[in-house]
Amino acid sequence: MNLTNPPKNFSLLFWGCVALGIMLAFTFLGLLTIPYIDFTNPKGVDPNSFPRNAQISAQIITMICLFALPPILFALFSKNDFLTCYNLDKKFGLNKYLLASIIALLLFPVIINFQHWTMIAPLPESLKTLAELQQAKLDKILEMFLNEPGLGNLGLMILMVGIGAGLTEELAFRGFLLPWIERITKSTWAAIILSAFFFSLIHLSVYTFIPIMVVGILLGYIYSKTRDLKLNIFIHALYNSAQVILNYLHENKFIEANLDEVKSIPILIWIICLSIVVFLIYKLVKDYEYLPHSS
Repeated sequence: MNLTNPPKNFSLLFWGCVALGIMLAFTFLGLLTIPYIDFTNPKGVDPNSFPRNAQISAQIITMICLFALPPILFALFSKNDFLTCYNLDKKFGLNKYLLASIIALLLFPVIINFQHWTMIAPLPESLKTLAELQQAKLDKILEMFLNEPGLGNLGLMILMVGIGAGLTEELAFRGFLLPWIERITKSTWAAIILSAFFFSLIHLSVYTFIPIMVVGILLGYIYSKTRDLKLNIFIHALYNSAQVILNYLHENKFIEANLDEVKSIPILIWIICLSIVVFLIYKLVKDYEYLPHSS
């Protein structure tokens, strides 16, 4: 955060904005889901049974209210310029975005193995059962989103799952949460790791917890060094969008390859990809490390 007008009580304003975002999210999600709730069903509410348009609306409400709104309100109530506050006013540099593109695409083989190792780990049976149920629900939602034919739906999914999630999650977890933790703990690494932990936690998946936390740590490190949130958003959005495009092409029978069927990458290729990612991140932060400013 780059605060020209630091609030008198940083943490109080931070949690007040978070609480307001949560309250609005629950309010709008409640209004959205009431028509689809069977109050006579003793099993309760199953969000996966809601129609596709309601699922999409719920995702958009979550992104806006839980992730985008608290940072926006914080800048507004503290009388700070939004773009400056979250370091969104950095100049575009072609070289660093080319590096960022390669990093985003090479994360695929790196993350695939982390997920594979998590899935074959000797987890307690109860946790493994929970993980499989979570994964089945996530796969069902993803299939529902992507199996609608037409370029219009592909564009919508890129806008929502790719760009929308990349923008709002980076704003929330790297632009908003990480600086607050850093301020409280006086430790940049504590802020990187804890913000990555909560970033992974909100995805509600045991099998992808470690992989997403690894991505969160890498993104947190990049942001802590460059303080360029646009760069983080670009990497996150490109990674998500590439996933959407590949899954969409498979679901609609344009390609045979199924990203979900790639269980692991040969260890030599994984080591090469990981080494390149680490080197490119080092190159990125070395060449574009930010000058310290107030926060």
